[in-house]
Amino acid sequence: MKYLALFVLVVVVGTFPSVLADSDAEFKQRIGPVAKACRAVVGATDEDLNSYMAWEDPTTQGAKCLVKCVYEKTGIIKGGKFVPDEDILKVYRLVYAGNEKKLAKAENLVAKCVPLGRSEADGVCEMAAKVHTCTIHY
Repeated sequence: MKYLALFVLVVVVGTFPSVLADSDAEFKQRIGPVAKACRAVVGATDEDLNSYMAWEDPTTQGAKCLVKCVYEKTGIIKGGKFVPDEDILKVYRLVYAGNEKKLAKAENLVAKCVPLGRSEADGVCEMAAKVHTCTIHY
């Protein structure tokens, strides 16, 4: 169980968002396998996957649902809803303990972007895409 929690911790920090990852290579290494598995699950195209890995705005339904799947597999979305901001921030506080600059950026990003994914009117893929787009342009 301890190893599963550590894996989720590493994946979440590498996924949401990549602007907080130490490098593009680190993001691709951590998230590539998760995104590839999600591609098959949601029926996304190779283009959707490549777009996601290049940290581009999700524009197709396949790309949007790919983002949703990655967020679900990393625990950012549970039961069709984004987890509370505080739960996301707990992960960042553990990983970035001692790095006030990255922690402040993570806190600002969560405060700005996650609320975009709380609209009950949008489907889960749309909510995930809005949050993902916000993190890209943050």
